[in-house]
Amino acid sequence: MQIIPSAVCIVCISSCAIASQDYKNQHEEVQQSMKQFLKHLQSVKDRASADAVAEKIRDAEKRVTDNLKAMRAPQSKEEEAIFEAQTPVIVALLEEIDATANDIAAHNWYQSEKLRGALENGVGAPTKKAEGIPQQAPQTLDADEQRRHDEFMKKHADTFSGGNGMSMQTAVIIHSPGEYNAVPNERLYWSTVYPGSTKGLQTLIQGEDGKIYDQIVIHTEHGSKTLYFDITADLLKLNKMLEENSKE
Repeated sequence: MQIIPSAVCIVCISSCAIASQDYKNQHEEVQQSMKQFLKHLQSVKDRASADAVAEKIRDAEKRVTDNLKAMRAPQSKEEEAIFEAQTPVIVALLEEIDATANDIAAHNWYQSEKLRGALENGVGAPTKKAEGIPQQAPQTLDADEQRRHDEFMKKHADTFSGGNGMSMQTAVIIHSPGEYNAVPNERLYWSTVYPGSTKGLQTLIQGEDGKIYDQIVIHTEHGSKTLYFDITADLLKLNKMLEENSKE
């Protein structure tokens, strides 16, 4: 009588492990494609090298874009842990790509129209960051949501500050005491202020102010909302922790 439940548990655990490994593989594929893209960008030194590598840059940029689009939001605690660990690496690569592309643009694309055409749009475009994100209609909180938000922020003032999360300008700021803990704290916020809601797409964004935001879509009984969390402080803690670990 106990064999079937045990077998089901084994299958479930195995399925979760496979799903988590697939999720980790997605992140690794993104990083590998970004490193290849960056390598091509860094090889540009003059017009000849710019012309020679333009098509490789275009192809590499497409691979990065396709891999980023294929990524999904974490769907388990294991995947959230992977997201937390891999996000700083991806952010650092994006920043390096951005800096390298800006340097190329500052050199007027080394007079290479081929390179300019390859870089003017997409991941390697000179700094657009948040300004390239489509503007959405202003979001508001209803009376109950506002009350729960106010109560939550007062109760958790040691970890949360800022606004109501309806835009980057009014983002909920997370400054976790101790170590990096952004993802669980995000969940604590939206599950409390919007009880019964479910999480949809999660996207990491760098704002025009240089800060890092998590943009999270949640689905409530009244419709969908897009929340913004400023996780800059937590990511700095995580980066510091990773640096310290690498020295050990």
